[in-house]
Amino acid sequence: MRRVGALIFGPALGFCFALLLDCGLGHAQSAAAIQQYVAKRNPGCDIFGFAENYRGPLAGSPRPVVIAAYTVEGCGRGNYYERFFGVFYDENGTVQQYKKPPGTLNGVERVTVAGGRITVHMKQLGPNDPRCCPTVSRQAVFELRDGAIVPVK
Repeated sequence: MRRVGALIFGPALGFCFALLLDCGLGHAQSAAAIQQYVAKRNPGCDIFGFAENYRGPLAGSPRPVVIAAYTVEGCGRGNYYERFFGVFYDENGTVQQYKKPPGTLNGVERVTVAGGRITVHMKQLGPNDPRCCPTVSRQAVFELRDGAIVPVK
């Protein structure tokens, strides 16, 4: 894996800036293009905190991927927010995303890739935690199978 980009995004200012080095991938793999893809699929929400966690090959994908964590906030519900991850790829110059696992998977802190598996490191709410401040660490392991991100059993 080679770190090739960084993104600074100010939701209140409505701008983003991506610094991308030559990585041999198309525009659809740029941080800016992926963030636009996520924003389009979450209308009325603020998208921020985009963090690229991995860029490169992934078992089950015929093309390189970018795995990123990001926060979706607002969406007509005040200060409500969730932190997610996505596995993105370039298909004919456009951003595509592998299907996410069913259910809610949020509180994502970071994502790592080893041995073809995706490990999602999360903080979840404990029984006495306020909504703002999850304290329970959790990990979930996934792999790409048949075009979808699926849990490893």
